Amino acid sequence: MISHEGDHLVFLLSMPRSGSTLLSLMLGSHPEICCPPEPWIVLALAEYLRLGDVRSTPYGREWAEIAAIEFLLKPERMQRGALGKALRMIAETSCLDAITAARQILQTAYQLHLDVSGRSIFVDKTPRYYAVLGLVDKISPRAKKIVLLRNPLDVFASYKTTWEIPRTIFTPEGVSVHARDFCEGLFTLADYIATPRNDLLVLRYEDLANDPESALRSACEFADIDFSPTMLAYYKNTALIEEYKRSPVGDPVSSSHPKPTSNRTVNAWEKRLDGVNIQALINVLGVKIFERLGYGDTVARLRDMSVDIPTEEQAFRCRNLLMRSLVDRVQEQPFSVWNNFVSPLKECQADRAARLEAIHRQQEELAGLQQRLRDSEADRAARLEVIYQQQEELGGIRQSLEVSEADRAARLDAIHRQQEELDRLRQSLEVSEADRAARLNAIHRQQEELDRLHSFYGFLCYRFSKLKRWIDESAKK
Repeated sequence: MISHEGDHLVFLLSMPRSGSTLLSLMLGSHPEICCPPEPWIVLALAEYLRLGDVRSTPYGREWAEIAAIEFLLKPERMQRGALGKALRMIAETSCLDAITAARQILQTAYQLHLDVSGRSIFVDKTPRYYAVLGLVDKISPRAKKIVLLRNPLDVFASYKTTWEIPRTIFTPEGVSVHARDFCEGLFTLADYIATPRNDLLVLRYEDLANDPESALRSACEFADIDFSPTMLAYYKNTALIEEYKRSPVGDPVSSSHPKPTSNRTVNAWEKRLDGVNIQALINVLGVKIFERLGYGDTVARLRDMSVDIPTEEQAFRCRNLLMRSLVDRVQEQPFSVWNNFVSPLKECQADRAARLEAIHRQQEELAGLQQRLRDSEADRAARLEVIYQQQEELGGIRQSLEVSEADRAARLDAIHRQQEELDRLRQSLEVSEADRAARLNAIHRQQEELDRLHSFYGFLCYRFSKLKRWIDESAKK
């Protein structure tokens, strides 16, 4: 998935007519790579979001507009609703800074293409991105960049034979946006690759034509994917070729007549350009740029051909003159379809901003209510905790009470039994007391009877002792 900073994203950077369509067809034939025709979307966003000074110099604004809209429409044709997602993302970026907005729009657009294609890596091949290289790095700092170079003379030869671009583009009267490719594009790319970088791979069209497998293996290793033989058989990928044939921008030759790679176009400039055309180009470029781009041997060949080599200062003045003439003479129309495409979204931004402000206020109020609710919930939780503790304590008391009641019932039962026992004992005691009283009464009577018997016994003893004395006295007499 493409990340916010450009993971799983590759930019294929080059001059036009440098073989970028050939390389993109090869890359797009890899089962993990999605490489549609030229998106131009970064240039369109730079125009739309007013990033940098892209508006100051003609770059092919009408192509950028057409290509960008086509790029956004393609996912909708394959998956209904995809365009709406992209438009919503464009509308939602109004409150963001321009770089963040561009980053989010690009991330969404690129990911839509990956989603509908089922691929994992997206390659954006747009040659005129040399005009926004710094912006590409700023928007997608983690994206990888492949720079495809080609001998500038072969590039111009391809301009002339394929697009029928005359050498008069290198005159102030006949200057066109194609002159900018040579006056600025070559030098910008040379500056871009001057310092080695881990996120940058430099390939050459000549290597791609002579040994395509080695060049493609380098590209795959750079993109952290395995090489696929289907890349070499790109000309059999009819679906991708048809997509390129329908595209309003891009190379009309290599996509319309695909064939196995050959090196017949390497150094084809010697056959396709006459001396006048070669001189017109060298007057603008000088020769140092050939050495900077790694084509120093071409300089020797030019000297052998007796081409008049200008000084670098002369070539620089010529380029400056052409660029000033380009700005003065070529007036590109502002976006029309794109503005009609996006203007309804822009027109509702003020209302949307007001609604967002109301939403923000409501959110703040809601946040306050939520805080109060959280405080209330916290207090409620604390109170519930106290209630739970009291309930637990009450449960303990209730349980103790139940135990106490059970003990009380047992004690009452014991008391009742003891009371009954006591009643029986009391009753027995009463009976015993009655019996005792009766016995005491009998004993009293017996005691009285015994006392009478004792008294009578005493009397008898007394009478008997008197009788004995009388008998004794009588016996003595």
